[in-house]
Amino acid sequence: MKMAGVEAWRGERLYWDVASEEDRQLHLARYQFRARLIRSALAMLDAACGSGYGAAFLADKVRSVDGVDVDPGAVDFAKATYQKSNLTYHSLTSNRRFRLPMGRSTRSPRLKRWNM
Repeated sequence: MKMAGVEAWRGERLYWDVASEEDRQLHLARYQFRARLIRSALAMLDAACGSGYGAAFLADKVRSVDGVDVDPGAVDFAKATYQKSNLTYHSLTSNRRFRLPMGRSTRSPRLKRWNM
């Protein structure tokens, strides 16, 4: 799914279909590094999941992934673009509880609350 008029890289979010190959590989490298350190039986939380591609990548490696983001538009995009049986996306206002937070370079103080 491409989003018309969306910048590929907006500092916080990368939209895979419109990003440069260099930006894709730089961003994906973070998830590839983490994938080597996780066990397949885990339920993961991708805090600040943005457009959702990283959570989808992790979903191939673990039991389940929940992606959360403060931007409802990014969550809607992720839900429409990356659909897997063990992958769900939530806005920050969700009432879901998580046991294992895994954020990438998250700086937002609002994302430090893990009981959402």
